Amino acid sequence: MVLHLAAFGIATLMFRDIRPMIEGGNGAAALTLAGIQIGIRLLNAGAMAGLSPCSHRT
Repeated sequence: MVLHLAAFGIATLMFRDIRPMIEGGNGAAALTLAGIQIGIRLLNAGAMAGLSPCSHRT
């Protein structure tokens, strides 16, 4: 959850006008922010799973 909030903070710093753009109906800005959040969630889920591609070798 902390990483998700940090990613949102970094995204708002990178794109300073993202909030007004989303409120103004700019779909591209909303999709950009959603893509960043989904990417961070996937990285977080992978880290919590603790599995790596090399761990399945016998």
